Amino acid sequence: MSGRDWGLLFILGVICTVGGHTLLINGLRHVQAQVASLLIAGLEPVFAIVFALFLLGEIPSLQTLLGGLLIVGTTFLVTRRAN
Repeated sequence: MSGRDWGLLFILGVICTVGGHTLLINGLRHVQAQVASLLIAGLEPVFAIVFALFLLGEIPSLQTLLGGLLIVGTTFLVTRRAN
């Protein structure tokens, strides 16, 4: 790997990771634990579906879309009640 590659790897590994975790921790201070866990763990499959669609060109099945809609709807209802 070249020096440029190491520099980019450093930026990706340190700056992005530290920045992302800092924002996450600061955001967790402003919501309840139940809402935070739902937003972090609950929406992960939905983001996987979206990324697979845009990055890999995979077309989700009807069952996948319905499952994602169920997750997003439940997340919306829980976070709305929490506020």
